Amino acid sequence: MCGLRTRYSTVLSDPEWEILRLLVPAVRPGGRRPKHARRGILNLPAYWLRASCAWRFLRHDLPPWQTVYLTMAMLLVRRLARPAP
Repeated sequence: MCGLRTRYSTVLSDPEWEILRLLVPAVRPGGRRPKHARRGILNLPAYWLRASCAWRFLRHDLPPWQTVYLTMAMLLVRRLARPAP
């Protein structure tokens, strides 16, 4: 079973992903290939909220907590930096 991931109840559905993927910045051309899928990173906040655990206690079969935490912080800063409509 190596390499298989558990499907959690908090995984984004395809319609949810289509909405949220627009908020995630694209991979920069010429840069390093991403180590973790953007969708996998966005799945984690829902899991984290549902599990009510500290970032450091996220399951080991998910992307590293540091990656998710920094990505979510970056998205929040980008969203707050936008001018109000």
